[in-house]
Amino acid sequence: MECVLIDDCGGDDSVKIAESFIQDYQGNVDFVLLHHEKNSGLSAARNTGIRAARGKYVYFLDSDDAITEDCIEGLVKITEDHPGIDLVLGLIDQDTPYMNQFAARAYPSYTEDRRYIKRALLDYDELPVCAANKMVLRQLILDNQLFFKEGIIHEDNYWSFFLAKHVKSLAVYPRKCYLYTVNPESITKAVNIKKEIYSSRVIIEDFCNHIDAFLKGEQKVAILSFLNWVLNGSYYEHEEQKEMLFKCLYDQCNWIEKQALCTWFSIASSNAKKTKLFNLCVRLFRLSN
Repeated sequence: MECVLIDDCGGDDSVKIAESFIQDYQGNVDFVLLHHEKNSGLSAARNTGIRAARGKYVYFLDSDDAITEDCIEGLVKITEDHPGIDLVLGLIDQDTPYMNQFAARAYPSYTEDRRYIKRALLDYDELPVCAANKMVLRQLILDNQLFFKEGIIHEDNYWSFFLAKHVKSLAVYPRKCYLYTVNPESITKAVNIKKEIYSSRVIIEDFCNHIDAFLKGEQKVAILSFLNWVLNGSYYEHEEQKEMLFKCLYDQCNWIEKQALCTWFSIASSNAKKTKLFNLCVRLFRLSN
């Protein structure tokens, strides 16, 4: 096993601690420590790791989290039972209603059902959207240029949308093997309005411009869900930009979908009627699958 660490020029002593650990380490893990010349962000760090990796699979572990002692062993065992599998993911140990819902689900131990796989990867309530705790066939990433979008936040949402287009086989390791640390100072907690606005526009535009024919409706549901989150957070600079984001999805819809979408969009505040219209849009989109 190889562990690739990326020094992204943080401001603490993490690199010194890592270097000290590696120097004294005598186990069978090959450690590689790579240094960025300047702070480039999470996406760039992951991309550096992907390109440097030599193994058949890559696994993403964020710098403030941890894994159980048997995590990698459990995930690798699945790749040995199903040689060439595209994606294996485990469960995340985080005591929140969002994460707890996944522990209660019955997942397939292995599947090649492309409809299920794509739908599950696009539905944030079916599988965790995060890239962490996913073991991915490295060649799948390279062949399909599934690198992380640099310069934005919510890169996991972005990556998952495009990953869903290419995964043909999937397995779920039904154990909580990823130990998520709640860090109030993390990049996902500190709201940067300018970054939110820029990233939201990039994500919605790229999603809408890359809807493919297979499960077209599920892709539009994913875009609608992200758009709804953007509008609720007011992550736009002015009304014209808000309408532009809406039009990105609107232009991908048929006549009936457009009518429902316009009605949903025209309701200013979140209420029961807006929720019903949102759900109607979801049902209409899924009819086009």
